[in-house]
Amino acid sequence: MNSYMIRSVSKTLTNPKMVKITIIINLITFIPGLIFCVLIATFFGPQGYNIWANYISELGSIAYTPVPFLFDLILIFGAIFTVPAYLYNNKFLIEGTKEIIFNSTVKRWKRFYYFFIDLSAFLGYFFLLVGSVGLFGIGIFSIDSIPSFHYFFSFFVFAGLIFGALFSGIAILLNKVICPHFLGLYMIFGPFIAGILFLNPPASITLQFLEWVMLFAQQIWLLPAAFYTLRHIKKNLRYN
Repeated sequence: MNSYMIRSVSKTLTNPKMVKITIIINLITFIPGLIFCVLIATFFGPQGYNIWANYISELGSIAYTPVPFLFDLILIFGAIFTVPAYLYNNKFLIEGTKEIIFNSTVKRWKRFYYFFIDLSAFLGYFFLLVGSVGLFGIGIFSIDSIPSFHYFFSFFVFAGLIFGALFSGIAILLNKVICPHFLGLYMIFGPFIAGILFLNPPASITLQFLEWVMLFAQQIWLLPAAFYTLRHIKKNLRYN
């Protein structure tokens, strides 16, 4: 793929109207869809289901729900529709930074400051994409299909989202554009602490519930970020 095609694809994906549509679809389908899947598995599943005793992935197993494909579809579409929003936010985080970084007349500390913002934003975007790839992979390879592939992509999801939130949070904390500083601060610590708890679970809390805690920790920043992005798009469309 040459540079012209890359710029063309990037321009299409960051088109405000495209980003707005994908965010709204995700808001309507992802969390409500997961809640719907939990309710179906809880009341109509062969074994019953609850977030204290069951892993998230078991919503995609015929052993726990009569409609495992619904969970898979939610993950696949959720993975696809998050990419434009990630790219849109990253675009504005690094907007104008290169002019400062490569300007020899600007003080060295300021050039390094904006280089660090650029690096953090790039790493954040990279890891968030890794998380989306993992989410897509889980949807394709459900726990009932090829378990080894499923667990491989599960690692991608949480590692990608945790480190994506961390680095993107640093960039937002240093260069507030769309999301406020306090959200960036939460992104640095919230998902990371949830991940540490999952790897070092307290004796009184199940690993299954801590997996759900990791999901909740991500949604605490993803949902507000979606609304801040929609507000930014509204302003962007109004003045263009």
